[in-house]
Amino acid sequence: KGVEQLFDDMDEDIYSEKKFKEMVKKGTAQLEDMEEELSGYDRFTVSEEKEIQKRVAAIMKDALETAKEEEHYG
Repeated sequence: KGVEQLFDDMDEDIYSEKKFKEMVKKGTAQLEDMEEELSGYDRFTVSEEKEIQKRVAAIMKDALETAKEEEHYG
């Protein structure tokens, strides 16, 4: 039964890694869409740029935390 458990654990790890990669791809696509959308504007003030950077950082942090939770709790 130990070997079966080992294979089950490996399958779970592979599944978690695939899920994480999918989330990263999805997040990257969303960021690229945002960048493309924002590139249509002329210029941002310094405070607007800082706000955009803060929001992007928050989105990435949330995505990473969610991925870690999903990996941990399956």
